[in-house]
Amino acid sequence: MGYNFCMHEGQEIPHIPERAHDQELGNLLAAFGNHEAKALTLSLMDPGVIYTQNKIHKVILKAQGDAPGWKTINDRTVFNYLTLSLAPIGLVAKEVIDPHTGQWGYAITEYGQEIGVALAGYMLDFSLRHPEVSLEKFLGQTQKGGPRTKAEPLDSPQRSALTRLQILRELTTRKLPLRLVDLHKSLGLSKELLSKHLKDLARYGFISFESKGQDETYVFYDNNNGAPQTEPSPFSEGQDKIYPKLTAAVLEACQDESLFGREDIARKILANNPTMKWKLEGLVGQVGKILNHLATEGYIIRQKFSQEYQSEVTITLQQRELFEEFLSIIDKFETQDPQILAIGKEYAQNIIGDPEKVALLMQKARESSSTANAKSPEEVKGLIKRVIGENPGSSTADIQRLMQKQNVRLGRSRIAKLTRLLVEERLVNSTIDRNIRTFSLSN
Repeated sequence: MGYNFCMHEGQEIPHIPERAHDQELGNLLAAFGNHEAKALTLSLMDPGVIYTQNKIHKVILKAQGDAPGWKTINDRTVFNYLTLSLAPIGLVAKEVIDPHTGQWGYAITEYGQEIGVALAGYMLDFSLRHPEVSLEKFLGQTQKGGPRTKAEPLDSPQRSALTRLQILRELTTRKLPLRLVDLHKSLGLSKELLSKHLKDLARYGFISFESKGQDETYVFYDNNNGAPQTEPSPFSEGQDKIYPKLTAAVLEACQDESLFGREDIARKILANNPTMKWKLEGLVGQVGKILNHLATEGYIIRQKFSQEYQSEVTITLQQRELFEEFLSIIDKFETQDPQILAIGKEYAQNIIGDPEKVALLMQKARESSSTANAKSPEEVKGLIKRVIGENPGSSTADIQRLMQKQNVRLGRSRIAKLTRLLVEERLVNSTIDRNIRTFSLSN
């Protein structure tokens, strides 16, 4: 991949290469490039100094000055940055301080000084210039266990940052909109993996991504500005099954909406009419028929998707400019030009010398940290109860999807456990219809 390896204390340390290649770039981004706190930790390490768990923790706290952005970060978390993220790819190396007591720590390597700190400087400078951008949300989270070794495949779950980089390149160099299948064909990565990245990028506002779920309708609708001014005829299924009220309710629910599907409208109708006797599953099917009826009469417009066109990825001009700026930084860094590396190291030194900047970057890292922002069981129960109240008739899968839209990720087993507690506390009702358990608030 472009690096030669030598041994240091039994650990492989890469020599500085002529040019960085994708696999090693992916390792660097996964190790610290997607995390402000990890990039700062590497940048704050002085050459020739061995950092124990206590010492590196004190360095991080002191660098933030009198108004720290992450005051509660614990020493184990910081030391894990060295052990699990920086050491596996040779940015730092384990050193023995006292062989008699067995005390040891980590020291920054030449590779860490020359290559790691340079990239860290560019990443931290980019993060400071874009306060709205979290590196972890932008490049994806590295799974526990740190970056992969040089022999492992590029499409592994821990190659998140490199996959993001590949996606950004596609979005800035190809004609848009793109489909998920287009990215699958050009990058050779699984649709499941790409879909996860696209959904995350869309969740944090970096792209627009719309797709048809596996069990969802292919058809979406939009309002028609040239719709007839008269009331639509009621949808009917023969002379004995006419639905004037439901037809009116569907049309009313479509107002002020854009690119909606049958489930969106069904949920809105149930929320607006809590006494309605329809169950969500049955209502969704009926709403789909009425939407088709209203489209035929010209009140709404049938839109995407189709059997061939099931997803769409687009970006705004502002998003494109952000991507192009970031890719320009990466392209320069990949040349390994000494002047480019020197600028990156200068960025790092200027940042770590300014406690206000360090505190701001640490605050961004804290706000993106799942552990630092973990909610208590009672808080999660309250969120689930609110979701059920806003979406009566939701199943466990529905609740999981709706919670994800609020940036709260829960496994279905945990949702099932908490809904069971809500039912036991008589705050939520549970019913089973066609082997699907659904929930609504108790009266």
